[in-house]
Amino acid sequence: NNTIGTVNILKIASECKVKRVVYSASSSAYGSTKKLPSTELDPPNPISPYANQKYYGELCCKMFSKVYNIETVSLRYFNVYGEKQNLGGAYATVVGIFLDQLQNDKPLTINGDGEQRRDFTYVGDVVKANILASTSKKVGRGEVINIGSGINISINEVAKMIGDKFEFKKAIYFSDKSI
Repeated sequence: NNTIGTVNILKIASECKVKRVVYSASSSAYGSTKKLPSTELDPPNPISPYANQKYYGELCCKMFSKVYNIETVSLRYFNVYGEKQNLGGAYATVVGIFLDQLQNDKPLTINGDGEQRRDFTYVGDVVKANILASTSKKVGRGEVINIGSGINISINEVAKMIGDKFEFKKAIYFSDKSI
């Protein structure tokens, strides 16, 4: 769906003379990295089918910009959270998972030692970035732009912030080997 759907959108946009396509890319294109924060100059290293598909979509956007002269910009989102987020299922973020566990009076589950660091981005900031990307005269040539806070927080810190806010103190840690 990610790959064929993206190509179909770009083809139709080109045929219909759409001025610009703003593509929802993903920070997962960077893969596992010790260098934080990631920058647009860092090499992509997707390590999952999802990350690979999202990166492929970026390449398609660049190609359509060059070959078909359609404006594109790819926004790499970093761990989006906010109101009405999915609290469960395959697409839930750690914030959603923790909130779901709190609502169900379960301990917050942390895989590994909890020192994994992530850049969390508020959904309202993502909306602003999309509006700017769709209207700015400075982009449209297939650029990739990171959309994040630039601040990296450990999963332990997220658990503490959520736990403290809701006066919830329990946490369960799982080693990576038990998964």
